[in-house]
Amino acid sequence: MTGRPWMKWYPGDWRADPLLRACAPISRYVWMEMIGLMHEAEPYGHLVLAGRTVDYSTLAALIGMDVGEVKRAVKELEAYRVFSRTDKGVIYSRRMVRGENLSQKRAESGAKGGRNSGRWIKPSDVENIDEKSASISKKSANGSAKNQPQKPEARYQKEPPTPFEGDDGQKQDRRRKRNDAPPAKPEAVCDQVWRDFVAHRKTKRGNLTETAMDGIAREATVAGWPLESALREAIMRGWQGFKAEWVKDQPVPGMAVKTGEPATSTDAFVRRMEAFNARKAVA
Repeated sequence: MTGRPWMKWYPGDWRADPLLRACAPISRYVWMEMIGLMHEAEPYGHLVLAGRTVDYSTLAALIGMDVGEVKRAVKELEAYRVFSRTDKGVIYSRRMVRGENLSQKRAESGAKGGRNSGRWIKPSDVENIDEKSASISKKSANGSAKNQPQKPEARYQKEPPTPFEGDDGQKQDRRRKRNDAPPAKPEAVCDQVWRDFVAHRKTKRGNLTETAMDGIAREATVAGWPLESALREAIMRGWQGFKAEWVKDQPVPGMAVKTGEPATSTDAFVRRMEAFNARKAVA
């Protein structure tokens, strides 16, 4: 027994670890039981009992499960690299061993006046763990090998939580990226115009959302413009969106100005440019 009545636990990291979530629920339960045993083991973080490696039969007896189920669960956990083994085949938790090294480094720093001098050990100061040996230094600040009961750390001393276990034991990025994917392309808009408009919105640093597209489509309907023509106009004018009032003095694309009969796209474009240049000259 290590004399530690409690341990740090981050439920979010437990649920977010993709390798652990890939395992069956029964395997995750076995891993949780193994963590409890390793928390009470010496050396810390290793699956040993009274100095001996815990085999499948012993583990099944401690957990209260069938040996076959325990064996399949452990093999699945090992296949997804949830844990590692030493050269002697002892199972150990990379995160628990890493945390123990960090805790001992901080204890030494505090005993030597490191806190008073402003020097505080960071996780990066702890040397990399050799996964083959998974050795933990037993030397404390006074040179003895005694393990003192772990005490809760002050809030300002805590490091940001990291995932419980990962493929290589490294920290995973907990930040969530914004979902910038544009909405589905409207059926009335061709692929080329849609791609151009999405790229145009990005240059304006405006996310194209369903709400934004609904507003553009609504304004195009009010103006009597086809949605594709409204998007073309926005691209050509450098607009981020489209408003009916912006084109109230312009003819509807594809329709002649006076006769109301269909006109060529070239005629419609020329008339729109003439109207735009006329307003620009007046301004």
